[in-house]
Amino acid sequence: MIQGNGFLLRTVYESDVDALYMARSDVSERGDYIPPRMGSQPRFRKEFQETGFWTEDNGVLLVIDPDGRMLGQIAYFRPVFYSDGLEIGYQFFQQASRGKGIMTEVLKLFCSFLFSHRSLYRLQLMVHPGNEASRRVAEKAGFRKEGVLRGAFFHRGDHHDLEIYSLLRDEWTPVPPFTPLDPAG
Repeated sequence: MIQGNGFLLRTVYESDVDALYMARSDVSERGDYIPPRMGSQPRFRKEFQETGFWTEDNGVLLVIDPDGRMLGQIAYFRPVFYSDGLEIGYQFFQQASRGKGIMTEVLKLFCSFLFSHRSLYRLQLMVHPGNEASRRVAEKAGFRKEGVLRGAFFHRGDHHDLEIYSLLRDEWTPVPPFTPLDPAG
């Protein structure tokens, strides 16, 4: 578990699986920039049983408030097999959790965790050009815009561009209690 200021990041417990499935499937709370995930519940449960939603190439941490409520999630996955990095995605499940600066701290802690415990060099994320809130989160967490992937995202009946942001190990500022691992051992 990773303690933040007023929240906790932790892995998914078996008791969370049904609520997480419902939150990820609730199209009404997705906002304008996150496409709906409409996978089957049996497949979702099977993936949890097989991996716990945590492997070398992808993982999910829940954002939990002080009362134990699931606010959202942050995840990593390998964008392409040859990349020496991971892509990050994040979301709050309810509108009421957004706009409070929590996700910026979540992202900083998550990046510190990944850079402190993995030998990767690069983290990246994609932002829809109209998603000002996500752009601010990325920039406040130290990510830099690299460019635009034209027409890379189909959502709500149309293709959209995606802006790619990255944070390199050399640019990363550790967030306590994490400190950089000494590559020399």
